[in-house]
Amino acid sequence: MGSLERRLTALEEIAEQARRREARALVASLPEARGLTPAELEEATDVALVALDQFAELRRQGLSEREILRRDAERIAAEHGTTADQVLAEAGIDLEACR
Repeated sequence: MGSLERRLTALEEIAEQARRREARALVASLPEARGLTPAELEEATDVALVALDQFAELRRQGLSEREILRRDAERIAAEHGTTADQVLAEAGIDLEACR
């Protein structure tokens, strides 16, 4: 492994650590995160990073934020026997404010 390759690997690791710190801070700022143990916070951070990656992939495929949120709300509603509008309302999401 050459010097340039080692440097690139180190930069990629630093970028991933920064991404994880930002996601952890975002998760920790949520009211639902109060009282989480460090292990639970790490697990929630893992879930958040997966969701962010999925969201980014759907955006690359051309879906708008509104389309992605509506699609996810419909999936959650079907799992819980409710409506997408109820899921969005409970989450405090206003689709009209989304792009």
